[in-house]
Amino acid sequence: MEHDECRVDGCESGVIARGMCWKHYQRHRRHGSPETAHRRFEDSHECRYCGTQDPGQFYASYKGVCKICRKVRSIQRKAA
Repeated sequence: MEHDECRVDGCESGVIARGMCWKHYQRHRRHGSPETAHRRFEDSHECRYCGTQDPGQFYASYKGVCKICRKVRSIQRKAA
């Protein structure tokens, strides 16, 4: 039995739903297009404590504070 491939150009993954693989099907559900991935942090952010601007260092739900500073603040609050 031969499995169908995802209908998105360049993707060779197996079909899960609507002719698309799981990744592209979820993108289609969430964003309306299987070919675009929306990143949460496309704009530059700056940590209000240390000033880092690396988008990979930010949590989605803690805007304005990088991961490291959030952990440091959490430890400081527990120690106080």
